[in-house]
Amino acid sequence: MPSKSGTTLLVLMGLLYLSSMQSQSGLIFFIIGLLGACFALNVFYARRCLRLVRLEFPHSIRMTEGEVSGDSATIRNTSDSTQGMVEVHSKYGKVLSVNTIPPRGETHLAPEISFPVRGVFPVSGFEISSSFPFGLVRLKRHLDSA
Repeated sequence: MPSKSGTTLLVLMGLLYLSSMQSQSGLIFFIIGLLGACFALNVFYARRCLRLVRLEFPHSIRMTEGEVSGDSATIRNTSDSTQGMVEVHSKYGKVLSVNTIPPRGETHLAPEISFPVRGVFPVSGFEISSSFPFGLVRLKRHLDSA
């Protein structure tokens, strides 16, 4: 789904298309093609990023109510190129976010989420998303977690 900047760029592409039809200029179609190529590259690389990034949580996370966890999750990049703009969400809110992960590298992050009340919260239903590299389109997939 397009992000806010992606939606703005799509509206701009529509206005450029209307402008090119009015002026009958073929050069504006070239600009529209370049912007469309940026969208296509964003979809391709975001899908690739979701496929190549691995996320590992500890088996159990202990937290004090109202505070964030001290345990860390590991995000691994299994490719030979930089990946990034990755976020992990649950039905309780955003769990993790990372800007870039170096090639064949890993990043250790503490979950950003805190729970206001006591209880046992399942880790199923996590969703990982990426808008790498331009931030025009955000793709999501569900994580398989026990």
